[in-house]
Amino acid sequence: MITDTLSISNEFNKFFKIIGKNISESLPVPVNTNPKRCLNLLSTGESFYFFLTTADEILKYINQLDHKKAAGMDGLPVKCIKMAGDIISPLPCMIFSIHIINGTFLSSLKVAKKTPLYKAEPHTMATYCCPISVLFPSARVFQKIIYFMLNSFFIWNN
Repeated sequence: MITDTLSISNEFNKFFKIIGKNISESLPVPVNTNPKRCLNLLSTGESFYFFLTTADEILKYINQLDHKKAAGMDGLPVKCIKMAGDIISPLPCMIFSIHIINGTFLSSLKVAKKTPLYKAEPHTMATYCCPISVLFPSARVFQKIIYFMLNSFFIWNN
């Protein structure tokens, strides 16, 4: 039995790396993998553009965060972020707007705290575990901004 936390983590990583590859290889290969074909199917005749966000929009999404959710890797509780939302919202607004303009995504927001959630006994087998990823609250806000823009476009264009 492995008891060292680093070894446990490495075993989980190996297991989920292998299972993902195995599932991917078991799926049938699509007949037509030309991406232009998919784009033609989705074509609405309309163009999609990301818009810059505002501090008010950031504050709205900060206030929608569930204070019961776990903090991200920074350990900053959602409750604290919500309490300071009106003061701090201009900073993420500026950062998110820069990344929207550049078409990039902050590397720091790609980090998540992974926690094993066991589905059955024994807890020593990775096959009985489902990893749960906890994102930074700021990543959840950025995700909501992008989701709202994309969802609005799809609804508007049927």
